[in-house]
Amino acid sequence: MRLWRITNGMYIRVLVGALVWMGACDEEWSVPSSDAGNHGEVDASDPSDAEGVEGDAGFVPDPPLFVNQCGSDADCGEGRLCGPVESGIEGVCVLVPPSLGGVTDPVEEEPSELPIDLSCNGASGSPESGGVTGLSGIVDRFGSGPVTVGVEIRVFLADSFPADACDALPPQEMSACVQSIVEDPSGLVASTVSVAPPELDCPNIPCESDAECPLGQACAGPTGEMECQLNFGLYELASIPVETPLVIVTRGGEGTTGWHRTVLWDVRIPASAAGAGAHRYDPLIVAHGQWVTVPNPFGVSISLGNGAVGGRIRQCEGDEGHAGWYLHEATVGFANPPAKLGYFNDSEADTLPDPNRVSTNLFGRYTGLDISPGPNHLVAAIKDESGVRFLGSRSFHVYPDTLSIVSLPGSVALVTQPGVGCPETGGTP
Repeated sequence: MRLWRITNGMYIRVLVGALVWMGACDEEWSVPSSDAGNHGEVDASDPSDAEGVEGDAGFVPDPPLFVNQCGSDADCGEGRLCGPVESGIEGVCVLVPPSLGGVTDPVEEEPSELPIDLSCNGASGSPESGGVTGLSGIVDRFGSGPVTVGVEIRVFLADSFPADACDALPPQEMSACVQSIVEDPSGLVASTVSVAPPELDCPNIPCESDAECPLGQACAGPTGEMECQLNFGLYELASIPVETPLVIVTRGGEGTTGWHRTVLWDVRIPASAAGAGAHRYDPLIVAHGQWVTVPNPFGVSISLGNGAVGGRIRQCEGDEGHAGWYLHEATVGFANPPAKLGYFNDSEADTLPDPNRVSTNLFGRYTGLDISPGPNHLVAAIKDESGVRFLGSRSFHVYPDTLSIVSLPGSVALVTQPGVGCPETGGTP
């Protein structure tokens, strides 16, 4: 089994975690054949082993000795391909998509006939000198949980965020180290705490979807009796740089409980937002109840000290009005795989993965459950009439007891709840 080389020593616990994983995971995540005779080691006392390169959103080991890396398709076994070589690491094995994929119309919630736009694939962004914007919106929540009021939102420059600072520490010290990273003001652009929306003079609005509800509310209740109910807190930030890689951290604020820290990697605000007032962006957080229930369909749990990864596969800018539309029937692969890789069915309201699915649903969702902390890398693929196309890659970190959000290739997130006012007056929150 291969070891990772990192900035200040040898990460022994990754080897242990990988051995445990190999004994527990599905055949789907068998080690590439090229690893069978390669048991490379590094000398933790050798300073020459302390070099690395910067990836899309943080540190990438050098050399990158991940479990699921590959140099060619032959390394991956039948039914898998070797993903693109980017960010200083070898490729990553990914399952060949089982059927033709495409772009989803998020309003109609069905496949569209739009061609897939991958123009942003591999793009690093071009920071605009002095280009800034405000951010505002709801603090979104994956699945069920409390109203997202009192959630802290912290925005960092990815280039200044020390993603790898805790990699060499033993498990009992890593959580405290990650906490110190999040609280370190170095690289911090802005922070705030979400608040409750202002009260409206239109309670109990009948609805059929969240899009019909005022900002901060969601459509809930039994079929035929659904009405808009408070569900999300609001936030607002100023002076956020555009076209610049960001890391956004959400966590429970002072006096709140039951939240798991969530890290959104490689967030980029489009240049078009500069100087245009507050740009709508809805960061995500996950409640403890959802954290526990998501792995249930697989009969596993997320071990204390491990993490989870989730996100959406979505296209690039597309034609006007189609930026970030989801890509369905795509597959993903991890450089260091989770115990379980999961996809979801075609109901956006159902936040439990479907063990029978092997590719993204209409909403582009995937998840990696019970994954060892440390540096990682994600690739994705989709199949169209021209064959299998790779959807780029992202480097990121997994932290203990933390949800990492990684989406690709498109970096523009959809706004699915625009936030209408009272039906009678049209007033806005």
